Amino acid sequence: MRTERRRLRTDPAPEQAQAIRWGRRLLIPLLWALVLVLTLPGSAAAEIALDGNLTEPDWQLLGTSQGGPDSSFGTGNEINGLYAKIVGDSLYLGVAGAIQSGNRILLFIDSRSGGYPNTDFGRDGSPPPAIQNLNPNILFDAGFLPDYVLAIGTDGLGNYFWDLYTLSGSFGSGGGPNTPLGNQTAGNLGANPASGNQTRGFEARLNYSQTGVGVHLAFDQPAIQLFAMLVRDYPDIGDTYSTVSNQFITHANAGEVFDYGSGILNFDLLAPGPVTFANLLVVNEVAYFQPGPDDTEFIELKNITNRDVNLDPYTVQLVDGTGGGAIVYQTIDLPNVTLGPGQYYVICASQADVPNCDLDPTTQDDLMVNVVPAAVAVAYGVNVVDAVSFGGNSAPPYTEGTGIQPAAAQLVAGSGISRYPDGVDINRNSIDFSVRCTTPGQANTDASSNCITLPPGQTAPTATPTSPTPGATPSPPEGCVNILVNGDFERDGSWIFGRDPIPAQYSGAQKHGGLRSMQLGNPRDVGTQDRVSYSSIRQLVRIPGNALTAELRWWHLYKTEEATDDNPTAQSDRQEVILLTPHGRTLRILHRVRHNESGWGEEVKDLTAYRGQSFYVYFNVFNDSNSSRTWMYLDDVSLIVCYPEATATSEPPSSAMAAPQPPAPTETPSPTPSPTATSTETPTETPETPAAALLPPPLETPTPAAPASVLALEPCVELVNNGGFEATGVGWRIMPSERPAVFTGERTFNNSRQALRLGIVDLENVRSVSAADQAVELPAHVSDIFLEFRYFPMVDGDPGPGDLQYVDLYDEATGQFIDRILGEQSDARSWLQVKHELTPLAGRTIRLLLAVNNDGMAGRTAMYVDDVSIRACNYEDEGAATPTPEAPAAAATPDVNLVTAPAPAQAQEIPTDTADQNEETPSTSSWLQRLRRVGIMVAIPVVIVVILLLLGNRRSGQGQRPS
Repeated sequence: MRTERRRLRTDPAPEQAQAIRWGRRLLIPLLWALVLVLTLPGSAAAEIALDGNLTEPDWQLLGTSQGGPDSSFGTGNEINGLYAKIVGDSLYLGVAGAIQSGNRILLFIDSRSGGYPNTDFGRDGSPPPAIQNLNPNILFDAGFLPDYVLAIGTDGLGNYFWDLYTLSGSFGSGGGPNTPLGNQTAGNLGANPASGNQTRGFEARLNYSQTGVGVHLAFDQPAIQLFAMLVRDYPDIGDTYSTVSNQFITHANAGEVFDYGSGILNFDLLAPGPVTFANLLVVNEVAYFQPGPDDTEFIELKNITNRDVNLDPYTVQLVDGTGGGAIVYQTIDLPNVTLGPGQYYVICASQADVPNCDLDPTTQDDLMVNVVPAAVAVAYGVNVVDAVSFGGNSAPPYTEGTGIQPAAAQLVAGSGISRYPDGVDINRNSIDFSVRCTTPGQANTDASSNCITLPPGQTAPTATPTSPTPGATPSPPEGCVNILVNGDFERDGSWIFGRDPIPAQYSGAQKHGGLRSMQLGNPRDVGTQDRVSYSSIRQLVRIPGNALTAELRWWHLYKTEEATDDNPTAQSDRQEVILLTPHGRTLRILHRVRHNESGWGEEVKDLTAYRGQSFYVYFNVFNDSNSSRTWMYLDDVSLIVCYPEATATSEPPSSAMAAPQPPAPTETPSPTPSPTATSTETPTETPETPAAALLPPPLETPTPAAPASVLALEPCVELVNNGGFEATGVGWRIMPSERPAVFTGERTFNNSRQALRLGIVDLENVRSVSAADQAVELPAHVSDIFLEFRYFPMVDGDPGPGDLQYVDLYDEATGQFIDRILGEQSDARSWLQVKHELTPLAGRTIRLLLAVNNDGMAGRTAMYVDDVSIRACNYEDEGAATPTPEAPAAAATPDVNLVTAPAPAQAQEIPTDTADQNEETPSTSSWLQRLRRVGIMVAIPVVIVVILLLLGNRRSGQGQRPS
C-alpha cells in the first residue's frame, strides 16, 4: 500500500496571525505607492514637450470651459482649456480635451490685419470636412476677425491629424490653401491618448513672422485672438450643415440654445467668445532696494518675439504684496514706441543715474516702494501677461510659481534680479530669476558678485593717448592694466590667425609704432589673386569681474579701392572688429566700415559691460572678389582694464589670454574652401584653433568676498569637453570604422567653425558604424542636469532596415546600456534640437555615444552633430563648492556594443532655421526629484520588512506536524 505523506501546517500563534493580516493589508498599498513614486516625473525641462500632456509651467492658460455645460476633464467634455506660448520663432498652441472619430476641434486664429467677421470664407482649397461643411452664416464676436483655422481630427484608431487652413475668398467662390501638418508622430505635433480614441490634450508648434512669408502664420497685430469649438465632420440626416456642439473656449452659458447646432449661430450675442494672447514682453530685470539713495532703481522689459512690438497697449504694474496680498499702487502707461525683436526697454527713477533708461515716470528718486513681498507685472489691457514677485509671494496673478529670494535687504550695490539666461521665461520666478549684476538695456550677465556702479559725479580712470614709443605700446595709467598680449605685433605669438585663403601677416610696410604692424586683407601690391576671402586674427581675453572699466583701443590704417561706406553690408568688402564667444559665435559687432585713410587713426570702444566674461577680440577684413580690393594695417592694440583703487591689483590678467600661439609669420596656413559672398553676420572663416583656446579659462584669482547676504543661485557648469567640435580631436574618442566620424566645417550649426559628421554622405555605401563618444562625470549634489545637442539628419535614397541615426547613454563603469536619447531614420535636412533630462543619473559617470549605422543596403544615412552640452545646475549645499569643469580623463573604457537596438521613444526635436540666440533653457525646480528620493528611501525598507515578516512566518509554520 502506498503511504501518502502530507506536510501539514499548524495555525500560527495569535500574535503571528495578526502580524500576517497587517502585513497583507499594508503590502499591496505600499507596493502601489512605491510604483507611483518611481514613476513620478523628474523636474520637467524648461521647454514644451509636444506630447499632448500640457503639463509644463511654460504654458499660458488663456481660457477654460468653466461655467459651460460640463467643466470636468475627461470623457464627455471635449474642450476644457486653451493654452499658448511664444518661444523664439515658434507659437505653441494647446487644447485640453478629447475628440472622437467624426468630430474635429476647430481653433480659429486672428493674428493679422483683415480677416473674417463670420464663416463666409471660401471652401474650395480642400479643407477638412468639418471646415468644408461648416455653416457659412455663423457670426463671430465683434472685433474677432480670424485669418486661419487649425483643425484637429482623428480616425478613431489612435491616429490624430492637424490641418492649418488659411481663410480666403467667399463662400461658393474659391478658398484658401490647406496645409496638412501631419499626425502626432510629427516633431511639431503631439497628442496624449488616454483610452481608445479619447485624448487628454493636443499640442502644435507653428512658425510665425511679421509678414508670414515662408512660415505658417503672419502675426502683424498687437495680439492674437483664439476661439475654439467642436464640430461634426458631416451634416446629420436632414441637415445642410455640420452640427456645432456646445463645447467652446470660452464657455457656453447653460440654457443658451442658439450657440450650437446646425442652424444660424450668432456668437456676438451669446456667451462663447475669443481669448487674447499678448504674452510678447517679459519683465527681464529689476533693480530695487539700493544701499543709500534709490535713484538707480529700474525695471527692464524685453521683446521675446521675432517681430516688432508696439508698447502702447501695455502697462507696467507695481504691486505691494505685503502679507501675501496684491495691491497695485502704481500703473505706468507705456508710450507709443515700437520695440524691435529682442530689444530692451528700461524704466527708471533717474535717467541721469541709470544707463540706457528710456522712461522716467516719476519725479521722485524712488521708482518702487521698499516693501516685500513686492511684484512687477506687464499687462495688456486687463490681462497680466508676465509678472515677477520678489522677497516672497505676492497674491495671484503676480507670482509665477514661487517668488524669487532673497529679500530686497540682501542685495548690494549694482545688483538686482535678472532673468538668466537672458529673456527665458518658464513661468517660475524662482527659476527664471536670480541675483545678478544688473545690465540695464543690455543682455543679462552671469556675474553675481563684485558688481561695480559708479556713484553720481565720479568718473572712471581712462587711458590718456601718448606719443608712441618705437617698439612699445603706450603704458596704461595708474590703476589700470593692459590685458591684451603682443598688441604691438613686435614679436610672434599670442594671436590666432584665421585659416583663410588670404591670411593675415606681420608687415613692416606700414607701422604706427615700433618696427611692424599686422596686415589684414588683400593689398594689390602683395601679388595675391583677388578672391572671396576673410583675413583675420583673434585673441582670447577675459575681463575680470572686479574691473571698474574696460576699453578696447586700436590704431588702424584702412585702405580700399571701393567707394567708402560707414555701414557696409555683410556681403561686401569691409573692415571690422567683432567680439566672439569662446565657441566662435558673434557676441557683438563693435565696428564695421569700409574706409580709405591717408594716415593712422585710433578707435576706442567701451567694453565695461562684458566684465566677468571671456571672449575673442576678432579683427577681420572681408573681400567679395568684385575686382576692387580692401585691406588694413593694425597696430598698438590694447584692452585697458581699470580697477577701483582698493582692488587695483586684486585680480591679474588670466593666463588664458596668452595661451594660444599662432603659426610663424613665414608659414601659410592651408586654405579652406572660399567663403561665399552670402556670408552672415557671424564670420565663417575656419581658423586653426588650438585646443587650449576652447577649454574653460582658469578661475579668477580670489577677490574680496561679497557680503554673505547675497544669496545668488549657484551657476550652471558645462560638463562636456569640446561640445562644439571646434578643436579637432579634443575630448571625443572616434571609433575605428570603415566610415569613421569626422570633424568638419562642411555643415555647421549657426555658422560655427566645425561640427561632427557621422555616417556616409558621398562615399560608397558599406556596412559600418560611424561613432564618437565621451565619458562625462555627472556630479552628485545637483538638482538639475540636462543634455542638449543639435543634429542635422540626412538620408540619400531609401534607407536600409538597419540604418539608424542614434544617441545612446552607457554606464562608464559597467558598460551597461542606460538609455537611447535619439533613434530614427530621418531625412529632415535641417538643424533639429534635442533636450533630455539626466538628473536621475546624478553621481554616475556616463558615456555619451553619437552614432550612425549603415547596413550597406539601399540608401546612405548620415547626420551632423553640433553644440553638444551637458549642464549641471542648482548645486545643493553638501559642503562642497561648485566643481570646475575639466576635460574627461582618458581612462580605459569598456567595449561598447554598437549593435543598433530598437529605438525607445524619441526625445523632443525642435527644428530651427534661425541663428542660435545663445540662450540656454534654465532647469525647473527639483521638488519632484526630491520627493522621489524620499519616497524610495521610505518605501523600500518598509516593503522589505513586510516581505521578511511574511516569509519568516511561513518558515516558522513549515515542517511542523500534528502531535
